[in-house]
Amino acid sequence: MTGIKVSRSGIRLFFPKKNGSCLQIGLLFIIIGLILLLSACILPGVSYRNQEVKRFIGRTEADLIEYYGPPKAIEYDSEGRKVLVFEWEVERETQEEGTVWTDASGVTHYNPPRTSKTTTIEQRKFTIDKNGKVIKAKWRFY
Repeated sequence: MTGIKVSRSGIRLFFPKKNGSCLQIGLLFIIIGLILLLSACILPGVSYRNQEVKRFIGRTEADLIEYYGPPKAIEYDSEGRKVLVFEWEVERETQEEGTVWTDASGVTHYNPPRTSKTTTIEQRKFTIDKNGKVIKAKWRFY
């Protein structure tokens, strides 16, 4: 029988001895497919944001402020150039359903529904040269 076994050392997949390698190869292809699918969903956002910030290179500091509003902070890099920092904070609430499960000894357990909050911050930084033009742009999430 094929299945998942949970033990103290972690989760293990177990396969029948006969043709077990075929099942493992199939599982490997499924995992690779899921990884490719997830990366296809994430990478377009990365590409978009790279284009979004790089389109300001060569434009003025005033253009940035007109587009994004006032910066959250103003920093200076190691060469004394001004770096404008823009940040956006997004808080998401996730609801998890309650679960009921029975352990090996037959005792039934209940985990009540939970709500969890996740905060992500997107930050965009633009380096300004002495002429007031954007010369470098980058973004990140944390």
